[in-house]
Amino acid sequence: MSSRSSKQQPVEPVLITFNRAEKVHATLSAFFKAGWADRTFHVLDNASTDNTADVIKAFQDNWPGLHYHRNSYNIGGNANILRSLEIATSPYHWVIGDDDEWIFESADELEDILNAGKADVIRLGWLAKEYSRGCYILLSDLLDSEPLVFASTSMISATIIRRSKITPSLPLAYHHVAYAYPQLVSLLTEDPANVTVYTLADNYMVHIPSSEIGYFIGDLEWYACWFSMGKLIKNQHLRFKFLREIFVLMRGENVSRLTIAIWLTKVALNAKGMNMAQGSFLLRMLGEGKGYRLPIFVAGLAYCLTPFPLARFLRKTVRQLAGKSTEIPSRAESRL
Repeated sequence: MSSRSSKQQPVEPVLITFNRAEKVHATLSAFFKAGWADRTFHVLDNASTDNTADVIKAFQDNWPGLHYHRNSYNIGGNANILRSLEIATSPYHWVIGDDDEWIFESADELEDILNAGKADVIRLGWLAKEYSRGCYILLSDLLDSEPLVFASTSMISATIIRRSKITPSLPLAYHHVAYAYPQLVSLLTEDPANVTVYTLADNYMVHIPSSEIGYFIGDLEWYACWFSMGKLIKNQHLRFKFLREIFVLMRGENVSRLTIAIWLTKVALNAKGMNMAQGSFLLRMLGEGKGYRLPIFVAGLAYCLTPFPLARFLRKTVRQLAGKSTEIPSRAESRL
C-alpha cells in the first residue's frame, strides 16, 4: 500500500478479537510488513482476559495509527461485528477476523478500487469465480451467474462494503443479532440492481477454517440462523437462492432436493446421537424454508422417529470408521 495522502483514508480496517493474542500478533505482523504501518488501523477487543492489550501496545510504538478499543463486557461475536461500525468513520468499512491468512497479492489493485470509489462492495477473492474477477458487476447480475455470492460476502475478512450502504440498515441488523451474519443485512435488504460489486483479480486473503470450537454446535443451528436471515429478502427468487447457498457450500453446486434431504437427515441424526435437542431448529427451518420444506420434513421425520440409542450407535460407528473423535463438543464463548 502506498503512503497515506492528506485526504481521508478510504478504509480503516477494524480487527475484532477475543482472547487470541497470538493470532492478533500474527495478523498485525502481516499488515505491518505489508506497509500498513502508515495507515489508520483499529483493534476492537471484546473484553479479552489474556494479554491482547500488551500485544497491541508493542506494535503502537512503530504504528502511530494503530488504535486499541476494548469493550467493557463480552457482547458476543455478532454484536462485536456491528460494534465495529462505530469505531471507524472511513467511506468504506472493513471488519476482519484474527485467524485468516493474508497474502496481499492485490494490494495495488485494492487501493485503486478504494480510491476510485465506484464499488459498493469489494470482494477480496474468497469463493469468487474467476469470470467475476477484475471487473465491476451489478449484484443482480452476479446473483444470476455465481452460486455462492451471499456466502462469499458473509466472510467478514473477505468483504469491504461502502459505509453508507450499511448504516441505514444498522437498527435492523441489531434486531437480528441473534442470527448468523448480521453484517449481511444491508445486502439482503437492498435492491441488488443498486449495488455494484468489484472482485479483486487475485486473492488478498485466504480463509483458514478454524479448528477451535465454534459458536454453533451442529449444522442445524447454523442452517436455522441462515434461514432466519433469509426472511429479510423480499424477492422470493433471491430468497430461494440465498437458502440454497448454504447447501451448495456444504455439498457442492449440483445439490438436489434429494441430496439435501439425505444430508439434513445425516446432520439431524448425528445431533440426536449427541443427545442434542435440535427439533426447534428443524421446525424453524420448516417454517422459513419455502422451497425446501420437503427435504426438511424428511429430516425432521427421521429425527423424531429414530430412537436415541440407535442414533447414538450410528453416530459412534460412523465416526469411528472415519477416524474421528466421538467426544461431544461444547459451545464456545464468543471469540470475537
